[in-house]
Amino acid sequence: MSLKQYDHLREHIAFANLKKWHNDGYSSFDEHDAWDICLEDDRVNCSTNMDNFNLKDFVKEVLMIPEDAMVDYDYPGF
Repeated sequence: MSLKQYDHLREHIAFANLKKWHNDGYSSFDEHDAWDICLEDDRVNCSTNMDNFNLKDFVKEVLMIPEDAMVDYDYPGF
């Protein structure tokens, strides 16, 4: 991931709206749809308590990061 991609990821709501990107029936997003983005060592951790913003599709379609570079952790019971 480049620094530019990371910046766009951190500002994913503004960047998605700027690019007029939409997914899952949403045509615009606001701060309530934002994910928490955190850089830890050599990986970026993303977490949310709601999924109004499809971050995985955004990362693939807009930031052009391949799916095989992502790890999806599902927490049991949620």
